[in-house]
Amino acid sequence: MSLLSAEQRALFDRDGYVVVPGLFDNRAVADLARWTTELLAAPEVPGRHMVFGEPSLRDENSRLVQRIENFCPFHAEFDGLLNGPLLAGTAQLFDEPAVMFKDKINFKLPGGDGFKPHQDQQAGWTAYASLFITVMVAVDDAAAENGCLEIAPGQHRRGMLGPEWKPLTADDMAGFELKPLSTRAGDVVFFDSYVPHGSQPNLSGGPRPLWRPFSSRPGSGTCSSATGSWWSPDSSTSTKSRGSRRGPTSSSVLPRSPAEP
Repeated sequence: MSLLSAEQRALFDRDGYVVVPGLFDNRAVADLARWTTELLAAPEVPGRHMVFGEPSLRDENSRLVQRIENFCPFHAEFDGLLNGPLLAGTAQLFDEPAVMFKDKINFKLPGGDGFKPHQDQQAGWTAYASLFITVMVAVDDAAAENGCLEIAPGQHRRGMLGPEWKPLTADDMAGFELKPLSTRAGDVVFFDSYVPHGSQPNLSGGPRPLWRPFSSRPGSGTCSSATGSWWSPDSSTSTKSRGSRRGPTSSSVLPRSPAEP
């Protein structure tokens, strides 16, 4: 049975993204929320998941966890969902099998900053492959009030709009703007690595976690933090991730290689 209908695939081609409402039911959402909370509380161990921080917009003396990366290879439950419906849907959009390139959860805790407009492909990803697909799983409800995803439909067809390693500028975005895309817990969004997107700060009283594994075609390679050159243009802190980590430094490769199961 196909995860995505022909209509949903057509929407992805047209807009650069497609929303699958309620892909995960209440029980699955409760599991996702529990696993996310456990991951947030887990100690950072060299060679495993990596924790990235940011200053709080509510308290200049506090730091928050911004995101955690490289956890799927060490978390059987997250990995099981990734290698089940999520990669199955991505494979439909690629029209061939898909593998994980990297994984992360953006926590967007209360007081967490937004992410500047960017295209995922700008983060040096062309060195690995010409196209990636992000799968965004809403672990909690996301709306404008807590910094939901904002996206520009149809702009993916224009290719790279700005230089690598830098957020998109007003000149890069002349003629279009990002539109808020509210999601409910359990919704899933598939989007192309050229579609411009970003988000606003979370000044609400609750978190807004989003799980975002990135997928590519087999043989595309992996993204390694060990080079020291990885900087995600969706980071509002504009610093290399190596300098923003909490806890022990890890030199692990972010996702599994395409050859691994």
